[in-house]
Amino acid sequence: MADDTVSAKKTEKPVKKQSKNQKVNRRNIERLISRWPDLFCDPPKPLAIGIYDDLLAQLVQKEGHSWLKRGVYSWVNSWAYRKALAAGGARFNLDGESGVVSPEEQEHAVARLNEMYKQREAEKERRKLEKKQAE
Repeated sequence: MADDTVSAKKTEKPVKKQSKNQKVNRRNIERLISRWPDLFCDPPKPLAIGIYDDLLAQLVQKEGHSWLKRGVYSWVNSWAYRKALAAGGARFNLDGESGVVSPEEQEHAVARLNEMYKQREAEKERRKLEKKQAE
């Protein structure tokens, strides 16, 4: 019976561990979502240019702002947000709509998505090679 347990564990997909930075970024994003659910929602909406300054103005002085900066950075550099930019449409601020995503911004988002995809594929290949070499 012990052999069955061991073989079952080998076939299970390994759980991807998050780094400390990823956990902190996730907590910051969750804080953004809870504080401004209309802006930080699923699926993401393109945010207004300068939204960070608007959000910062709403914070109480004693709260600090490093989590806000890191959270907004993580949000706008996510795959889902970049896809929302690439799709175009309205941008949103604290009061609702605030302009539209320009064609140049859409092109930049598509280019950045392509870069991110290439980086991810290169990382997959690197891991495959390392795994092969370890065997």
